[in-house]
Amino acid sequence: MIGVRVLRDGRQMEDADLAELAALRGDPRALIWVEVATPTAEDLATLGREFGIREIALEDLEIGERQRPKVEQYPDQDQVLLVWYGAQPGTAQHPTRLWEVDIVAGQTYLITSHGGGPIDHKPFARRVKARRELASEGAGYLPYVALDEMVDTFFPALDVLSDQAQKYLQDVYDHLIRLTETIEDYQDLLAGTLDANATMASNRVNTVARNLAAYAAIFAVITMISGIYGMNVQHLPELDWRYGDGYGWALGLMVVSATTLWFYFKRKGWL
Repeated sequence: MIGVRVLRDGRQMEDADLAELAALRGDPRALIWVEVATPTAEDLATLGREFGIREIALEDLEIGERQRPKVEQYPDQDQVLLVWYGAQPGTAQHPTRLWEVDIVAGQTYLITSHGGGPIDHKPFARRVKARRELASEGAGYLPYVALDEMVDTFFPALDVLSDQAQKYLQDVYDHLIRLTETIEDYQDLLAGTLDANATMASNRVNTVARNLAAYAAIFAVITMISGIYGMNVQHLPELDWRYGDGYGWALGLMVVSATTLWFYFKRKGWL
């Protein structure tokens, strides 16, 4: 679908027929805006004939595979080709999307090609008529307004993306807080486990130390008795007794002392 609008002396933008293009291009006071919505091969062929657009430039005006933004100038034809993008803010059901607008600008005309339906020309017309002194400078003002309008479409889209990103970041932050709290819980649990293990180890060391102390006390008594009776002395009272076997008395005393100490430490819980 091809739509033609003409601006005369920067005052009034009005619709025109495609058949009037030749006459309009001969009017030095007229700036022409040709809008092609979802162009067909026939639409592009018509533009090529009317404005002398190169075949390679017509291929860029096709709406299909997304192109990279670019600017190409054709000095011999006083034409500039621009591939640009606008943004449509997303919703909860539909994400933010970019829409391509291909522009061909000449001395007295502006051609825009895009997908979808026709663009509302009222904001564009208001911008052009608001600066009549610039509009009178020629067609360079039309691509400026078109590009500026498309750049402005990114602000609402960015606001939506910012709100969505803030929600997502808040959700990520909440997850990080939960993760941090879980890690702290595990740290506390691990610290308690280590403390309990250290306490158990200390208790085992104390038990072993008591056992060793008890046995050391038992053997100390035995050692003391054996040391006394093992001395090479000539006079010990029990050696003159009727049953004065000093060796037997020493053994008996050691057994009685060791047994008594063993029962004592057992009762105290040391053994």
